Amino acid sequence: MIAHNSENSLERILEIDSDDRRILTMVQENPDLTHAEIASKINKSQPAVGARILKLERKHLLESQYGIDLSSSKLVIGILTLYARNSKEVIDAIGCCPFVLNAFTTIGRTNMTVWLVATNIEKLEEIVENHFRARTDIRRVELSFVTEVARETILPVDLNIEAHEALACNESCHVLAEKTSPDKDEEKVFEPVKGGVLDALFKIDADDKRIIMYLQGDPEITHTEIGHRIGKSQPAVGERVAKLMRKKVLGMQKGINFKHATEMNLIQVAIVASDTAAVMEKLHGCTSTILAFRTTGERSIVAYLAGPTLDEVEEMVDSCIRADDRVIEVETATILTYAKDLILPFAFESEYIPGVGCAACSATATTKSTLPDYVKAKHSSKAAL
Repeated sequence: MIAHNSENSLERILEIDSDDRRILTMVQENPDLTHAEIASKINKSQPAVGARILKLERKHLLESQYGIDLSSSKLVIGILTLYARNSKEVIDAIGCCPFVLNAFTTIGRTNMTVWLVATNIEKLEEIVENHFRARTDIRRVELSFVTEVARETILPVDLNIEAHEALACNESCHVLAEKTSPDKDEEKVFEPVKGGVLDALFKIDADDKRIIMYLQGDPEITHTEIGHRIGKSQPAVGERVAKLMRKKVLGMQKGINFKHATEMNLIQVAIVASDTAAVMEKLHGCTSTILAFRTTGERSIVAYLAGPTLDEVEEMVDSCIRADDRVIEVETATILTYAKDLILPFAFESEYIPGVGCAACSATATTKSTLPDYVKAKHSSKAAL
């Protein structure tokens, strides 16, 4: 039974208020907003805004992430699902692999999902054959390829994939991965392949790749520090970053770090649809959908929905996905653990009403009369603006 007194479930569970939600929404929409600009919009002092943002950062509800926009890049993305007898052991084994975007343990028919990325399909198939299908402790291995991403999706991509693509998957590739994997440690230096396939794919050079890797590894790093590491001036680094952002090779976003914000629940939803394009379009406009991929597999869509309680997310799946006549089959899996940080925007000002739906969603328009008065007032005031 889902409680119907959860009008502020997000605020209660995350211990935030309406001003925090407004701050989170504004910063996600425009990461460059200053504390002073935010303060003027919510009628608070600049120090008060700074204190709130610090609190939200400590709760992992507001973190920064540089990465590649997978919705517009030419990289190949694979989604691998499997059943592993010891999922933690598998996660540990693939943690340093540059082809792994992220990996999750789940509750469901399979207990692991791995996101893979490369510049060609053949490499991903080789990885799956040698590192997953060849293991006797892994079963139900299914690899599908992403053909469409519902919206802008910025995730860090380890550009060391260039140095690995010519290698056979064996112990030597694992050693190289551990050696070259960059982080905030100054002693570890990223040495990109010169004239590699990414140069032609993104029209970038070795210095561009090093800049991308340093920003992905530490979003707070300064242009001065990057310049020191790659032998360029601070203005030169700034010009390169601006160029990469204009070309949409590099993107930056703020959002929840789902790996550490344990109060938030993320559910993976695999969908078989009779009209995949129409369902994808619907998910693109859904405020509760964090990600949605169209794939080549039997389940033509893999989506990710988030909310403060599993009951709430499950009801979203029931009312918005299972109830859709174009949806033939749905399989959900709750994500338990993450191999890497997963920082993605979340619609903090969305209002989900149990038994009704999302107040801001067009699909809820026919039931507006049943919305609580406080929600009607909120959305009326927004419309007036």
